[in-house]
Amino acid sequence: MEEMKIVTPRSSSPDDSDIVEAAEHLAAGGIVAHPTETLYGLAVDPWNDEALSRLARLKGRREGAAFILISASAADANRLVKDPAARHYATLAAAFWPGALTMVVLASARAPSGARGPGGGIALRVTPEPLAAALVNRFGHPVTSTSANVAGGAPAESAGRIAEIFPVGVAIVIDGGLRPAGLPSTLIDLTADRPRILREGAVDRAAIEAALGEGAP
Repeated sequence: MEEMKIVTPRSSSPDDSDIVEAAEHLAAGGIVAHPTETLYGLAVDPWNDEALSRLARLKGRREGAAFILISASAADANRLVKDPAARHYATLAAAFWPGALTMVVLASARAPSGARGPGGGIALRVTPEPLAAALVNRFGHPVTSTSANVAGGAPAESAGRIAEIFPVGVAIVIDGGLRPAGLPSTLIDLTADRPRILREGAVDRAAIEAALGEGAP
C-alpha cells in the first residue's frame, strides 16, 4: 500500500492542482480522504468494484457492504434515484440539500451496483462542503463518502487523525482543517412507504418531522 500524502488546496475550485491530483487518484482506483460538512470521509470510485473492496478491507467491513455516496448537486444525485419525484425524497431534498441528510432510496439503473444495499437501495446526499464538492465535480460523478474510521471506531475530525488511523492505504488526504461537528450525517430510509430514521445525526428528528408533516417517521 502506498504512503499517505496530505494536501491543502489553495482554493475550492475543481481546477486546483491538489483537487486534480486527488481526482486522478480516484480514477486510478485509489482511496482519498476528504472533509465533509460534519467529519472526514473516505472516497473511492463507486463504479470500481476493486476500489470498493479495498475500502471495505481498510475499514474492516464485510465485503460487499454498501457505502454512502455524495454528489455536488441534486441533479447529479437524481440520476441515481429510481423516482426523483417521490414525495418524501423530493420534500427532504428541497428542505435539507445541500446538507447533512443522507437518504436511502431505491436506485436507478444508472447507480453503481457495488454501492447498493441488499434491497436495491442506495444512500445519497448532496454535500455543501466546498472541497468535497470540488472533488466530486472534478471527478465527474458521485463518490463514496464513508466515515474515516475503522468499523466501530470514532470518525476522524482532522487530517492528522486520519494519518493516525490509516498510516497506509489512503492515497491522499485533502486537509480541510478541524471539522465543526461531532455528529455524522443523519441517515433516513425512504425505500418503504413510511420513512424510517436509521441514524440520528447532524439533522435532528424534529426538523425532519416538521418538513414531512403527516409523512413523518
